[in-house]
Amino acid sequence: EVPWTLVATKDERLPKVVYVKFVTRTGSQGLAQQDDIILDTTLPAMKSVSGTKSYVGTSSVSVASVRVAKKNGVKLTVKASDNNSGIGKVEIRKSSKGTSTFVEVASPKATSRSLVVKTTAKKLWVRVIDRAGNASKWATTTVK
Repeated sequence: EVPWTLVATKDERLPKVVYVKFVTRTGSQGLAQQDDIILDTTLPAMKSVSGTKSYVGTSSVSVASVRVAKKNGVKLTVKASDNNSGIGKVEIRKSSKGTSTFVEVASPKATSRSLVVKTTAKKLWVRVIDRAGNASKWATTTVK
């Protein structure tokens, strides 16, 4: 690993091209390889979130600091999008300043996700985080 800083330009949407050439201990060199790096500063768009009471199975995620019975849970439907790097995680809280629980997203380009979380909370705060680390605004849902 070799850390280095890329020089900023006015339009960060344009890719930076990086090159690497591997050299062995004996001095032989491989062919130069290249890749591009794009700086993503665009926030993902949270379109809607809804929560309904649900049976909690073994694949559910516990919302932080919540002790619940096996049957208490919420099915969250989150609709969000990110045109650059894609959605990476859904962040869930049981209060506006509470501890966050993060759920990794398997399909970054999907615009709708259903999650089952273990909680008895009547209201949840939810936002999405793209794969570049940008977070959407918080949305709240009242569990019905």
